[in-house]
Amino acid sequence: MPLSDKQLAAKRANAARPITAQGKRNSSRNATRHGILANRVLIKGESRELAIQSIAESGRHLDLMSRNEHRFDRHCYRALEAFTPLLEHRQNAETIARAKRSQLIDENKGPGE
Repeated sequence: MPLSDKQLAAKRANAARPITAQGKRNSSRNATRHGILANRVLIKGESRELAIQSIAESGRHLDLMSRNEHRFDRHCYRALEAFTPLLEHRQNAETIARAKRSQLIDENKGPGE
């Protein structure tokens, strides 16, 4: 389906790259705003001391999260260790029950069946 003139104009306007110096500066800070691929840590007008404090707090928070995740992993591992024998026992019981069921079926069959 072909685009209407209005749709084509909107598409071209949305695809336009910044032309002015200010527009290019704004566009270059997109990564800083999103924080993923930022080349700069500070935003214009931001206090260096507050930024360093914020980064340190983030590091402590991440360290705490990491330690809690490690504790949770150990807890899950211990729980799995505790339940493994129970699961093995259940599997063994099911295997025995299937064998007995099969034996009973065989016993109830007459010769030549």
